[in-house]
Amino acid sequence: MFSIKQAQQQCLRSAVASTSGGHTIARAEMEDVAFTKLADLSSPILAQHCAMGKTIPKAKFEFMRADGSGKPIKYSEMDLTNVLIGAMHPSIEVGGFLTEQVTLKFSKVTWTYTQQMTGGGAGGSTVGGWDLAANKAAA
Repeated sequence: MFSIKQAQQQCLRSAVASTSGGHTIARAEMEDVAFTKLADLSSPILAQHCAMGKTIPKAKFEFMRADGSGKPIKYSEMDLTNVLIGAMHPSIEVGGFLTEQVTLKFSKVTWTYTQQMTGGGAGGSTVGGWDLAANKAAA
């Protein structure tokens, strides 16, 4: 487990105009999950897995924020299945710390969002997901 500084992932669904005047929907495109982290004890293992092309069965991202009393609450989660490390890009700025941008390829993703209550604590949640291999919902 490690802390990340930034993460992103994008789902694209292209629409192509047809000769009959309508639109045809193309297959969903899931871009790699990319995240940035400080170099740490996990760095050599992540680089090794990238070089080996070793599949990691599951990866989980938990996104936290503080409630009204400062207690950390998990409000979003992203679970990945059959994960490959697609790339590692170490970099450092003058006077800064070594950071790494890591990209992950995957066969299935599940997103969970949990509502944060005004008075503190967690409320209800919703779940969605996509199985890239089957090209269908996976929640």
